[in-house]
Amino acid sequence: MLKISIISLILLLPFYGFTQETDIELGVQTQTCLSYTGWRQSFNLQLSKNSHTVYLGPGVSLSDAYLPHRSSLGWQTGYYYVFENNNRFINTAGIHLQALYGQSAGETTPQTYEVFLQYGLGVKFKSFQIVNTLGFGGYVERFYNFGFSEKQTLGGFNFMPGLMINYTF
Repeated sequence: MLKISIISLILLLPFYGFTQETDIELGVQTQTCLSYTGWRQSFNLQLSKNSHTVYLGPGVSLSDAYLPHRSSLGWQTGYYYVFENNNRFINTAGIHLQALYGQSAGETTPQTYEVFLQYGLGVKFKSFQIVNTLGFGGYVERFYNFGFSEKQTLGGFNFMPGLMINYTF
């Protein structure tokens, strides 16, 4: 996970000089959410311009309800639009994508991909924001089923409540 964070930072570092000359803001974000894969925590870098924000970063499963928990690392990315932004409160809407990978089982690595449309309400303190989000979407999971000795794919719909904390430089 540290390697992914360092690579993300290196890839976004050139934008820092660019943001000094334009109205693009660089920031950091942490997110915790509950979805099909259980509790997840992520640390993201974000770029914002006017009311548009994109983010990308590594994520890890904190829940032992989703197997194989011991090595469940992944990534997440997303976009949100702030359509109500006064001095204190904000409303957001956007899309969120996340992936989680488990330990390899033979020639198959368990993979889960999730995508959500989400809505958020939050408070703003200068460069610091706390946003509570609720998403609706679906998942696709690929894994090797040892009982049937075959690769399987599952899919379905789910909700994702979450909490996002942002800081903009």
